Parts: sequence; C-alpha cells; structure tokens
Amino acid sequence: MIIMNQKRDVLLNFGMLQTIYAHDGLVRTDVQGAKLTLGEYVDQRRAREILDEIVDVYASYMNRPGGPMATVDFYVQPQTFIPHKVYRMPEE
Repeated sequence: MIIMNQKRDVLLNFGMLQTIYAHDGLVRTDVQGAKLTLGEYVDQRRAREILDEIVDVYASYMNRPGGPMATVDFYVQPQTFIPHKVYRMPEE
C-alpha cells in the first residue's frame, strides 16, 4: 500500500515502514532514523481516527463467492481480490 502525506508531496511504501503513530494531533512515522509528519490534525482524537482509516484501507479486499454459472455447465471457484491501495492523508 502507498500512503500520500497531507501536503501531497511525499509517497511512502507502507510495507517499508516499521511504525506509524499518532502524537499530539500529528500522524508520524520514522524513516531511516528521521521523524516524518504525514499529517497534522486538530487533536489527538482525530489523529487516532486517521490511524483507524489507514488500517481499514490496508485490511480491505473484495470477495466473490463461487457457484454454478447460469449460462453453461460450469462451476466458478470462489475468488478474493486485493485491490491496489493508496491512502491519501485527509486535509482535516
């Protein structure tokens, strides 16, 4: 998954990050020993909501149940799709 920061000038590969955290209304991460602010929000509660949204996007997938086809004598296997994921840090 890719995360775009609030200013829209940095993209981060989520798989390369060790930690994303909320502190004093900031959503931050550590990149190669440096602290990078992904977004600045009105309070700590909103920053935690942003972390919840990131988790929801990361955990999302699409599922299609299998079953017999209506037009031909054939059975379709169940499938799960993992869509490309981009999370854009909200302005507010």
